[in-house]
Amino acid sequence: MGQYKLSAIGVQKNTKKGKCSDGVNNLYLEIKITGSKSWIFRYPMHGKRKEMGLGPYPAVGLKEAREEAAVLYKAIKADPMYDPIIERKKAVTKNKLEQQENLVTFKWCAEQFIEAKSPEWNNVKSLQQWTNTLTTYAFPVIADYPVKEVNTELIMRVLKPIWTTKTETATRVRGRIENILSWAAVQGYRGKDNPALWKGHLENLLAKSKTKQG
Repeated sequence: MGQYKLSAIGVQKNTKKGKCSDGVNNLYLEIKITGSKSWIFRYPMHGKRKEMGLGPYPAVGLKEAREEAAVLYKAIKADPMYDPIIERKKAVTKNKLEQQENLVTFKWCAEQFIEAKSPEWNNVKSLQQWTNTLTTYAFPVIADYPVKEVNTELIMRVLKPIWTTKTETATRVRGRIENILSWAAVQGYRGKDNPALWKGHLENLLAKSKTKQG
C-alpha cells in the first residue's frame, strides 16, 4: 500500500493552483486560481481517465475524502466496468423519484380520482358527499400520507371509531377509500394490494353489517 502524501495542515495551508495527489486510492486535492479547494477521484474507464468530484474543502475534510476514495477504488478494482459517476447519477435519479413519490399523498389521489370520475355521477350531491365524507373521516388520519404507505392499520384507524356508531357512513367511506387506492394502483403510485378491500380482508377485522359491502 502506498503512503499518504497530504496532511490536514498541508491541505489547509496550500494555496498553489493545481492538483495534488494524496498518493493512495487516486485521491487528489484540486486548488483553483480563486483559492477554492475540492476533492477529485481519478479512475480509468474505456481507456480514458475520468475524474469524479468528491466535494469541496473544508466541507469535506481529508479523512472523509480518503474514506470515500478508498470505497470507490475498491469497487473499481472488484469490477473494472463500475463507473462511479454513472452510479451516482442513478442514485440521484432514484432519490428524486422517491421524493416525487412521497408527494403523491392520499389526499392528492383522492382529489384526482374525484376530478376524473365526477362526470359519471348523476348530480352535484354525489360530489359533495364524496368530498364531505373523505374530509370528515379519512383526511384527518391519512390525507398527508404517501399513498403507497396507506396500509391496513391506517384504514382501521379511519373506520374503527365509526364502524358501529355510523355504520352506513363508515361503509361508504371504506368503499371510497378502496376506489381511490385502486385508482392509485392503476396509475402506478402504489402496489396492487388494497387494504380497504372488504371481501377476504376487512371482513375479517370488522363486524359485518346489514349494509351491502362492495
